[in-house]
Amino acid sequence: MRQFKIKTKLLLLIFFLGITSAISAQEYTLSGKVTDIKTKEPIIGATVSIKGTRAGTITSLDGTFLLKSKDKFPVTLDIRVVGYKNQEVDVYQAGSVDIELTEGLNRLDEIVVVGYGTQKRSDLTGSITSVSIDALKQTPVSSLENALQGKASGVQIIQTSGQPGAAISVRIRGGNSINGGNEPLYVIDGFPVYNDNSNANAGAISGASINALASLNLSDIESIDVLKDASATAIYGSRGANGVVQITTKRGKAGHTQVTYDAYWGTQKIGKKIPLLNAQQFGILRNDAIQTSNDVVNKTGSGVLKDLYYTQAQIDSLGSVTTNWQDAAFREAPIQNHQITITGGDEKTHFALSGNYYKQEGILLNSDFERYSGV
Repeated sequence: MRQFKIKTKLLLLIFFLGITSAISAQEYTLSGKVTDIKTKEPIIGATVSIKGTRAGTITSLDGTFLLKSKDKFPVTLDIRVVGYKNQEVDVYQAGSVDIELTEGLNRLDEIVVVGYGTQKRSDLTGSITSVSIDALKQTPVSSLENALQGKASGVQIIQTSGQPGAAISVRIRGGNSINGGNEPLYVIDGFPVYNDNSNANAGAISGASINALASLNLSDIESIDVLKDASATAIYGSRGANGVVQITTKRGKAGHTQVTYDAYWGTQKIGKKIPLLNAQQFGILRNDAIQTSNDVVNKTGSGVLKDLYYTQAQIDSLGSVTTNWQDAAFREAPIQNHQITITGGDEKTHFALSGNYYKQEGILLNSDFERYSGV
């Protein structure tokens, strides 16, 4: 019985020693160096981690790294650094691993253009509203400001008149000036443009104001970003005090040459007209107004009695035939848009060609808007 207990203790001791040895055997060290694949220069500050675990480190001044872990082989090293493409390397045993990275551009859907530079959207603290081209295409309009109506929160957009291509009032941060302008600054592919609609009108020296930005083809726009707060617009100085509207136009893409044709056609008309009086009814109305005034004078004893505008014979001679000037001035007007786009290129050269014809005949005679554009 005693010998059995001794043998049992020895077996347990050997078992625990085996487990301890196995555990210590699982711990291993991975080292290596991260360099640029072209220049062979060491890359400083690259993040090297074992995928799926918390083990990780960054490269030192000479591009080297050292990792300790207890995970079973094979493992996958995940290497990331700004300006280079992310890379994953499978490792099957402990030792040294040399890694070469290839330069790469940041993904466009992860950055936002701010001023003359870029910033990650996750790190952006300013107030920005973005509108994509899909939202812009929902309504047939003549200018990009019309397309922004109801799609950019906090942005007030009012058309000054019903004329096609009329000036648009845009307020992003409210009215900031009495003598100066309150319109935002527009930045089209990096070029600042201030849209001063007060200098453009429909006549030679007077008339309804015309929107200068209506000459910009809406189909050429890729996206619109509205910068609202002071921190996002500080790069533009005082010109950005009323907010900034950043416009990005479409670019060519590598691949097969594509030809796209878009078009639409529709009509516009007055939804409801104002009921009008004929000439005879108008004469009776004027006489009724005078008679009401005379009744007040007779009742209060103050004032002067007036003669009626028309006698009954004059009212009868007017008849019921009259001209409805609404029918004479308004019409059912067509609106049409035709867009052709050719894009293509290879890895080094991209091209994009587009032509547009837009015409909106106003429901009021002689208030048409017509645009030809090409890029």
